[in-house]
Amino acid sequence: MQWQRTVKWTAAVLGIVILGGLTGGYIYLNSHSFQDYALRTIVQRANEATGGRTKIGNLDFRLSTLTAHLYDISLQGNGPTKRYPLLHLDKLTVGLKIQSVWHHQIFLSELIIDHPVVHLEVDRDGKNNIPSSAAKKSGGNTNVFDLAVRHVLVTNGEINYQDRKTPLDADLYDLATDIHFDPPTKRYGGSISYDNGHLKYAGFSTLPHSMNAKFSAGASHFSLESARLNVGSSGVSLRADVDDYNNPHAEGAYEIRIHTQDLASLSPGVSPAGDLSLSGKIRYQNDANQSLLRCLSVDGELASEALAASSAQGRIDVRKLQGKYDLADGRLQAHNVG
Repeated sequence: MQWQRTVKWTAAVLGIVILGGLTGGYIYLNSHSFQDYALRTIVQRANEATGGRTKIGNLDFRLSTLTAHLYDISLQGNGPTKRYPLLHLDKLTVGLKIQSVWHHQIFLSELIIDHPVVHLEVDRDGKNNIPSSAAKKSGGNTNVFDLAVRHVLVTNGEINYQDRKTPLDADLYDLATDIHFDPPTKRYGGSISYDNGHLKYAGFSTLPHSMNAKFSAGASHFSLESARLNVGSSGVSLRADVDDYNNPHAEGAYEIRIHTQDLASLSPGVSPAGDLSLSGKIRYQNDANQSLLRCLSVDGELASEALAASSAQGRIDVRKLQGKYDLADGRLQAHNVG
């Protein structure tokens, strides 16, 4: 019948039009024109958000996997010097996943940052190289838990800090983090670590440092499951839980081992020896009307098998040192030390 032939021809034409549109769209999204437009847009938005000057070497967008690769990304900060950019990334990979076409639900499935290098500098007048972003419009905040990035990976990171006013120099290498998001519980969980760090203050000896931490975080609760910071031959271990980010309440436990030889350069006329251990619990309850020390309470025990200090005036030896201490209402007290 005539109307059936008309419907078939109409459907065929519509199919050809849709197929042609999809093909044209696919070709355009993989064209240099689209990549140039995307690069200009990304650079403009990044400059507006940071207040700095952004450069991106190249962009590769793969429609089949909804994945974008950005290469040779630099963010130039303000003075004091411009020897290095504030931030440089070798490569940034952003993966998207469509959860629902009808409800326009698209989420970040992956964010991979390869070899980020940060250079923070402070000149003799105390001015740093961090740019000031333009005033943000109200209502523009994004909740990181609503963003729900399924996987965040940072590899081979570096941070360099130089403060000519203090003076303090610090760096760290092999910075890495691996974070996963669990949609049912709406919680992030992961780890962050670095090795081969160095810390130098004024003319004192350089101290190596490293760190490794595991954590989980939800919309109202953060748990530092374990953290270990090593500075020289000394170290700090910490576990803590934080509730209510707007009015935080925190509780945790710590262990500190001080290798007194690490402090030798702070007083060249004295040669310390021995280890001192401290352990206990720490609590914090935010109070806008109180200072930090009054919001913080600490209790613990100290111990040492042997401590010694020698100088031109003589030598002091302490054996089997033990005692307790607490910090409350801004006052530090020691008990039964001996």
